[in-house]
Amino acid sequence: LLASGKGGNLKISFANFTPKLDIYKEILRIGMPSFYRQSLASITGIILNQTAGPFGDAAIAAMSIVARVFHLAVAALIGFGQGFQPVSGYNFGAKLYNRVVEAFWFCIKISVIGLTIASIIGFIFAPQIISIFRKDDLQVIQIGAVAMRYQCVTFPLSAWIIINNMLVQTIGKSKEASILSLARQGLFFLPLILTLPVFLGLTGIQLSQPLADVATFIMALPMGIRVVNELKQLQKVQEVNT
Repeated sequence: LLASGKGGNLKISFANFTPKLDIYKEILRIGMPSFYRQSLASITGIILNQTAGPFGDAAIAAMSIVARVFHLAVAALIGFGQGFQPVSGYNFGAKLYNRVVEAFWFCIKISVIGLTIASIIGFIFAPQIISIFRKDDLQVIQIGAVAMRYQCVTFPLSAWIIINNMLVQTIGKSKEASILSLARQGLFFLPLILTLPVFLGLTGIQLSQPLADVATFIMALPMGIRVVNELKQLQKVQEVNT
């Protein structure tokens, strides 16, 4: 808008605007995975508080703290993945598929290393991290520390899940991207958080997210390998044609 104002070099006019349904469909198709991811984050937060309610205020507070801590970590990972997306998109559009694969594996390695270090720190210092938010409530610290340690065990798996999600979203595989966006917080977490507490009590709530991460990783692993192999095959075809 600033560039189109007085003295700017861009001229915006509705006379030059031509609605194109195909473009709108493409925008929605590529953007829906991000919409699912953000929407489910809010929904699962509400349901988590509701399921923790019967176990007392300490359970609600503890699980909310753990959820916030890991939400911050996941947000950082998503930000890293969004930095990968332009690299992936530009090289995919330029048919430099080998660079897409190289960038993908680079991001996976960095993410796994970073999340593993963060998980080790979180596992060791879980009580201290929880106490930052509720220093004088020993019950909250105890419940939160257990939940945090459970999640730290499986948290490095999120590297594959999220970076793979960013890859398929960027190269136009909206179906796969939507499935991955829905899986972690929707397809797996919601059924687990609604059923496990019935059988395992508070432990069921603490285990819901780690088990959802494992299930999502199991689903995402063959999907990601297949996409990488497709990109390698496209690179071979490109090299033959040139």
